[in-house]
Amino acid sequence: MTGTQGCVRLKARTIMPIMRGPSDLDKRLKILRSQVYGGNQHTAYRLPTTAKEAKDSRQKTDSDITYLKQDLLKISILATSAMALQFLLYFVLRNNFVKLPI
Repeated sequence: MTGTQGCVRLKARTIMPIMRGPSDLDKRLKILRSQVYGGNQHTAYRLPTTAKEAKDSRQKTDSDITYLKQDLLKISILATSAMALQFLLYFVLRNNFVKLPI
């Protein structure tokens, strides 16, 4: 190999560039795009054609709604308990049941 970097000099004095694979930057961009836009960018959305597919999609939606309800219930219980604890602390400190040495 002689001549310019990244090229191969053939016997007939022609220069043919060496084809390289994707660079690290290209690979990183591909990974980032798949993470941001989803694994498969060519996902086709279609309506279910059979009763079984419709039932499966309905069950998936029901399970998603169930998870959402459970999450919202947990969040509301946690928020309510935090607010109740704050009110209890305020009430205890306001009525001098406990005195803080400041």
